[in-house]
Amino acid sequence: VIPTPNKSGALDPSLLIVHDTAGQLDYMTSVSWLCNSQANASAHFVVGRKGELIQLASLRVKTWHAGKSSWMGRQNVNDFAIGIELANPGKLSVSASNSKLARAEFGATYDIKAYGIEFAETPSHGRGWWMPYTEAQLATTFDLCAALREAYNISSCAAHYEISPGRKIDVNPLFPLARLKGRLQGRQDAANRVFV
Repeated sequence: VIPTPNKSGALDPSLLIVHDTAGQLDYMTSVSWLCNSQANASAHFVVGRKGELIQLASLRVKTWHAGKSSWMGRQNVNDFAIGIELANPGKLSVSASNSKLARAEFGATYDIKAYGIEFAETPSHGRGWWMPYTEAQLATTFDLCAALREAYNISSCAAHYEISPGRKIDVNPLFPLARLKGRLQGRQDAANRVFV
């Protein structure tokens, strides 16, 4: 637990929101930023690429992860949702001059082959290059969501792009969102560890 100052008001959670940090692969850089009062942003959890899990706020307190958002006719998703950030650089670009490296918006570059970076295009994400999530990261995220389902009777989750369409594009299109939703609704074997 590393507490964030960026929180406000009581929360009675009924929804889980998954996000990309859109930052460095070292999850602690995102934790540090989300705990900085100048960030004006936060979440309840950050999940690292090796499966590390950091909690930033009580699940009974609102964090500032959703921004302008709505879900099923309800506005201000921060008022009723738990935010889970996965360490991932977000949308990447590849230049014609160096097609072996993908570049993040913040300037870091990643070897396409070493990280398994893939090209994908969806109506919600547009065209781009994306870094897959690791198996350890997905296992922690799925286990966390299962625990939250049990503790708070939450069977619904959404991606940031679903609650803020046209404004946000995370989680990236390689995240197994349909599988996570199915697990939360009891449609899939919770012991199944095949994520891709």
